[in-house]
Amino acid sequence: ARDPFHVCFAGHIINGAHPDSFQVLAGAYAKDIFHVYYQGEKMPGLMASTFVSLGNGYAKDSLNVYYYGRKAEYLSSI
Repeated sequence: ARDPFHVCFAGHIINGAHPDSFQVLAGAYAKDIFHVYYQGEKMPGLMASTFVSLGNGYAKDSLNVYYYGRKAEYLSSI
């Protein structure tokens, strides 16, 4: 949920989330213009501009692949 000033996940404000650009993605992922989130928690170091959710818990940015919010060390690209 969001209002003009805040974004919330499970009833808690997501600190630092940008409401105007916030997008809910598949698999409990979300992003805004600056950051990527998994289950309402910021995922540091990800490229929000290239981040996409692939479904079934998978996601990727231009550098890495992620599985349920964690870097998938065994996958370098999809």
